[in-house]
Amino acid sequence: MGALTPLYAATSSETENLGGKYFIPWARLGEPREATQDPKLGQDFWEWCEEQVKDI
Repeated sequence: MGALTPLYAATSSETENLGGKYFIPWARLGEPREATQDPKLGQDFWEWCEEQVKDI
C-alpha cells in the first residue's frame, strides 16, 4: 500500500486542481509537519547532507 498515496495524487482526476497540496496515507489531504516549513531547519539539513556526500 506504500505507493497508493503518490499514485492517487499523480493519476486521479479528482486531484487535477489540487496542485501543491500535501497528501497523507492513504490518499487523503493533510498538512505537513510544522518543522518541514522552517527555512532555517531546511538549510541546516541541506548543509548536513552536502557534508555527508562531499567525498563521494
